[in-house]
Amino acid sequence: MSDIKAIVYTAKQKAYQAADLFQVAANWLVGKRIIEQEQHGRERAEYGKRIIELASEALTAEYGKGYSATTLRNYRKFYLSFRGLQIQQPLLAEFKNCFLNQQPLLAESPTTISGKECVYPMPNNLSWMHYERLMRVKNEDERDWYLREASTENWSYRTLDRNIGSQYYHRLLQTPESKRGEVVDEMQRLTADYQKDRHKFLRNRSWQSFWAFARCGVF
Repeated sequence: MSDIKAIVYTAKQKAYQAADLFQVAANWLVGKRIIEQEQHGRERAEYGKRIIELASEALTAEYGKGYSATTLRNYRKFYLSFRGLQIQQPLLAEFKNCFLNQQPLLAESPTTISGKECVYPMPNNLSWMHYERLMRVKNEDERDWYLREASTENWSYRTLDRNIGSQYYHRLLQTPESKRGEVVDEMQRLTADYQKDRHKFLRNRSWQSFWAFARCGVF
């Protein structure tokens, strides 16, 4: 019986992880496409201004609820917040038929990214809810640290949310290096229950609406 449970658990875990990756990649690519359309629309000011509203109308007509202008603005913000996110080729290849007469970049070229931003592979263990929470962190260094720490330590969404809310990043910076282990131990103890089920985000409506993307649309 334990073997059967292990098989089912592993299958569900891999399915959820794949769904995470596709949702994050899709949202990033939609945000990127919106930005490209806005820039292209500079010569057609009215179209450039209304691209999000037009995209929302088209997606809602095709797939139903879940693609409001607010949601698409969030995808746009996602792309701008994580321009250096690099979608790996095997995953990106799944979207190849969604692009007409162009090959989407794996990520922005390092030469086109200003300031401290850099190119980095898209983590394979963070859900869209993780990124939604990360986008609310205004400081870029802090946001980048939480992204990498959440991926490295395999934090659940609730663990990430708790750590951001409790100023975990700043508390570690303010703690002498010799005592940082105590802060880490306390965090792990307080978030132990949050780590037991990393897939409760499936109850979130934004994740469920992702399945409306049954096929590619063009706007």
